[in-house]
Amino acid sequence: SVDSYNFASDNSNLTVYVRNSGQIVTCSAIYVNGVLLPTVNYSVNSDTNTFPAGSAVTLFINNTASWTTGQNTIKIVCTDTTQREFNVNKP
Repeated sequence: SVDSYNFASDNSNLTVYVRNSGQIVTCSAIYVNGVLLPTVNYSVNSDTNTFPAGSAVTLFINNTASWTTGQNTIKIVCTDTTQREFNVNKP
């Protein structure tokens, strides 16, 4: 689940706090509005790309300045086929 998120004051990046209530999973891809992000544009849990069981981690996405103002859809895909999709509202 997503605990919270916030955009930087200049809207250049996004920080999302993601809680994993299941078993440990590894992120394999991030999509924004259906477009696959290059791995250099995001990091999960300080670049380990893991979501440990029972804890919250940080998903950091940079280069968000070109995103649409308003609703944007983010999808996290994990190596075990787990997927989580959520919306963020960019100011």
